[in-house]
Amino acid sequence: MLCSCALGLSTRPSTSDYKGAGQQSQLSLRPLHGDLGVEVIGVDLKGGISLELHAELQKIMHTRDLLLFRDQDLEPKDEDAFMRGFPHNEQAVASDNLSNHYFKDWRVPDHKLVAVQFSGLKLENHFGVTSEEFNLSAKNKQAGISFKTLWHMDLAQNQMPPEWVSLYMLQKPPNGGDTLFASTVGAYERLSPSQQKLVDSLEVVNRRPDSFEGTFQIDETGTWTNDPVQASGRVDSEPSRRFEYTQPFVIRDPYTGQKSLLYHTRFFHCFKGYTRAQSRAIIEEVLLPAIAPEHTYRHEWRNGDFIAWSNRKIVHTSTDPEKYADEARLFHLVFLDSKQPLLPASA
Repeated sequence: MLCSCALGLSTRPSTSDYKGAGQQSQLSLRPLHGDLGVEVIGVDLKGGISLELHAELQKIMHTRDLLLFRDQDLEPKDEDAFMRGFPHNEQAVASDNLSNHYFKDWRVPDHKLVAVQFSGLKLENHFGVTSEEFNLSAKNKQAGISFKTLWHMDLAQNQMPPEWVSLYMLQKPPNGGDTLFASTVGAYERLSPSQQKLVDSLEVVNRRPDSFEGTFQIDETGTWTNDPVQASGRVDSEPSRRFEYTQPFVIRDPYTGQKSLLYHTRFFHCFKGYTRAQSRAIIEEVLLPAIAPEHTYRHEWRNGDFIAWSNRKIVHTSTDPEKYADEARLFHLVFLDSKQPLLPASA
């Protein structure tokens, strides 16, 4: 069923008209999974959209947290323009002091917010990016990594994680490659009052694993795991306190007041004042239900899909990457740098 673009999604099919870049846009929404995500129908992002339409899409983003646009034919300038329509750190973007700096060899020269991600193919001047063939499977085998799914928020380990992220699929692998999304707002709202009171008070101790530099391994066996309990409860033989810092476990959204859980499997060490075993028990109780199949949206990518989402309110993961590690895959990724500090639950 298609729904109107009003904030409260109607049960009746309806549309709204917006004048875009030289054309009239007729907008409809289709819910994707429960309260998470909508497909935006009737909007072509190529060439830019009107400020009025972008403002309406921002309102929808604040409550649905994920926008899907199918059948897009975009250039990096279109992705850049759409994402910059959201509040962001203008100074970081203008000065090229971006959080995607580690993609420096694969960023589009004229639109450095846009990073080119690929595997199983060679890039020859793809919007100014040229690279020899990159094979994910070979790289992982060389590093001794068993590459599996990993629930995370992008750059959640940063003191000011991106508020919005986008992914534009140009070439999906022929086998697999789906992405799972789960709402940490929903995870919080499903907790009992006593559980909410507990998690509101928690601070996360994050640590960068020693093996992060160079090998991208997250535990002592070099395994990326799809089990956040196992990952968060891993025991290091000689724990390093380098790069240790704390963040609130529950944050408040500045636009809606909603509370969500801030979490990254790879960097979570424990809760401040709790042992790792106690921390594992809490994670198991409050976070695992959030990624149960009934609470997750599984996106089956098509070429031309563009998805933007609220990065501080959603965890996501790839699925069975080893199935497509040797297949050709090409997409663009944008981390929109933020100047909005994390607001703890008490704010």
